[in-house]
Amino acid sequence: MFQDLRNDSSGVWQDETSRDIARRYLDPHQDNDARMLAGLNELNSALDESASKLETADGLGKEGAEHAERVAEGLEDCDQELRSANAGLDDFAELESEARSKLPVIHRLVSEANSACSA
Repeated sequence: MFQDLRNDSSGVWQDETSRDIARRYLDPHQDNDARMLAGLNELNSALDESASKLETADGLGKEGAEHAERVAEGLEDCDQELRSANAGLDDFAELESEARSKLPVIHRLVSEANSACSA
C-alpha cells in the first residue's frame, strides 16, 4: 500500500530532495518489502510441503499400527503354539520315564521266557 502511494506520487515530486528522500529512506523499504515478500512466499511453500509430508507421515503411522497389530496377533498365535508344544513335551517326558522304568521288568520277563523255551 505504501509503495502504491509512492508510485502514484512519483509524477508529482521530481525534485532533488524527493530523489534524495527516496534513495535514503524509501528505496531501502522497497527492497525490504521485496525480500520479505519473497521470504513469505518461500515460507508458504515450505508450510505447504510440511503439510503434505505430515499427511504422508500420518498415513504411514496408521499403516505401521496396522502391521504392529498383525504382528501382535501372530505373536499371540506363536505363544499359544509354544504352550501346546511344551504341554506335549511334558507328556512325552512323563511317558518316556514310565516306559524306561518298565524296561528292567521287560528284560527280566524276556529272560525268563528264553529260559523257559530253552529248557
